[in-house]
Amino acid sequence: MRQGSVGRRLLYAVFGALGLSACLAPGASAGLLIGGAQGCTEQRLSQPFTRWLDFMSYTPVQDNGLERKGDGWTLGGARTVSGNEPWAVGGASDSRSLLIPEGSRATTPAICVGINEPTLRFFARGPSGASAALA
Repeated sequence: MRQGSVGRRLLYAVFGALGLSACLAPGASAGLLIGGAQGCTEQRLSQPFTRWLDFMSYTPVQDNGLERKGDGWTLGGARTVSGNEPWAVGGASDSRSLLIPEGSRATTPAICVGINEPTLRFFARGPSGASAALA
């Protein structure tokens, strides 16, 4: 499998799922996206990608640096390993990442999203070791 194809497929799957869920959502729930959904608490926002001129605010998922070995995540064949992205976006002490072998999966804990938070961003590294920030 080519280096970029796994990340590209994952990206297409995420955006496809988001687009499908937006199309299938009943019209009455659209107000919840604007006014705040029930059960959603105030979320911590940060701007971790400003060095790449991305000034949007992001909410990290639970154990987003995977320092607690994926606490709260559902890992089906995927696992946390030593090593992190080279830019230390989460902090200089972050030392873990997620290995997702072919055929495995990883699901983050649920997070509230809405119209004001349209972007997902993550880092990926291919088999050759090349790193990339994906949005």
